Amino acid sequence: MNSRFCRILLTACFAAGFLVCAGCVSIIEFQPDVPEGGRANSLAVKPNDNDVMMVASETGGLFRTNDGGTTWSHLDGFGNYLARDVTYAPNDPEIVIATSGGRFRIGETGIWRSTDGGATWAIPAGSRAPVSNRCGEIVSAHGIAFAPDTSRLFVGTDCGLAVSDDLGITWTHRQMDPTHSVNARKIQNRILSVLAQDGGKIMAAGDDGIWRSQDGGVTWQKSSAGPDRRSHGAIHGLAASPYAPNHLFLAPRAGGQSTLHLSTDGGDTWTAVKSFTRNWARPVFVQTVTLPASNGQQQYRVFFGEGVRVHSVTFTHDATNPSSQDDWTRVDEDHADPSQFAIHSDGATPLVLATDGGVHKLSGGTWRLTGAGPDGYNALQLTEITGQVVSGSNPHQDLYYGTQDNYVKASGDGGASWPHIRCCEGFFLRTPPQSVDHSTSKVTGVKCGPCINFITDEHLQNIQALPNPPDGDTIPDDTDGN
Repeated sequence: MNSRFCRILLTACFAAGFLVCAGCVSIIEFQPDVPEGGRANSLAVKPNDNDVMMVASETGGLFRTNDGGTTWSHLDGFGNYLARDVTYAPNDPEIVIATSGGRFRIGETGIWRSTDGGATWAIPAGSRAPVSNRCGEIVSAHGIAFAPDTSRLFVGTDCGLAVSDDLGITWTHRQMDPTHSVNARKIQNRILSVLAQDGGKIMAAGDDGIWRSQDGGVTWQKSSAGPDRRSHGAIHGLAASPYAPNHLFLAPRAGGQSTLHLSTDGGDTWTAVKSFTRNWARPVFVQTVTLPASNGQQQYRVFFGEGVRVHSVTFTHDATNPSSQDDWTRVDEDHADPSQFAIHSDGATPLVLATDGGVHKLSGGTWRLTGAGPDGYNALQLTEITGQVVSGSNPHQDLYYGTQDNYVKASGDGGASWPHIRCCEGFFLRTPPQSVDHSTSKVTGVKCGPCINFITDEHLQNIQALPNPPDGDTIPDDTDGN
């Protein structure tokens, strides 16, 4: 459930479990006034105006800001709530390309195009690869890249690489390895991340390899050596040095590790730079920004989102051997699981950070959540909503909701504030619909981090593992799952 389409419904009869509806006032629709706006996947900055940005949310569709990320509005014309990536055309900012995923409805997933800055959207004719034993009827699209100073556009899809020479009007499709054995899901040629540079240099990374082109995508070669190339949904898994187009960074994840790799030969061979152990995390990403020269040497900063946190390091440019000059440091943010920075047109300044919590702006050295609730970025993924009418000496309304990756929260004042929090996500919340002075206020449910069945007093206080019924194994029944 996403707050944009089915936000919290609050009335006295709702809190009473829909048992008593006589005298109910009107049902109102709103996002709870909490810092978290919901999982953000990708960001795009308008080429001629750094205050205008778009964010693609995982289950809320697309949103746009006109004031640098402080407030947001939903782009209702976008026809799919599962948005993956979004990018402005560099030479025509009114043209915007977005991608969507999900394997639900034919005709709603894939590549979307707007010619009016995001107000209206349509799926271009021919943007989906033909259905075959290698490509299904429902095709997700992933990373987007415009070739600088051209009308050429590349989009990774479940069925390979979609290419347009006219800013997304017409399309051709390329399967990078047509000899690859067919799999049941028909995504054996899936491309996730694309990087387009000056001079016709294109990189594409996907499930079955890393590919490079030196002629604008006419011909392609597979990298001869490199890391495990399965990039696990990393649509922002490729980046380049600002000073050398053949110096490339790749961020895949495999074998319980997120490892940043560097190539100094245009993507033919790769060397590991930094690894973090991450058995389960969000997709990784890598980005670069320019820095002022030091002692006459060109420098740049590399940001590596390893699936849980963002780390950065300074590189000094060298034609043959770029090297990091300091220790990796963690970017300070108030919500984990990052996915991308929006970068200023100067190529040097991160503007907004996207994470599982929503969108963040830099404040006092920390990236802090902003734009949620009344400020419009309402993409919070709600899993469960319930409540209780409390009578007696202090009549009031208790409310509870669970989310994906944005905590379980409780309110003791009918939703005006949400101070009671349990990490990190939850569902199956239940409490008696009515109570006198919290005499019957036990709350049960599931919370994860780690996942347990729980039971608490009112407002999520005094949490304990709920004793599970016997299941016949030797693991203690209050610790072996839900």
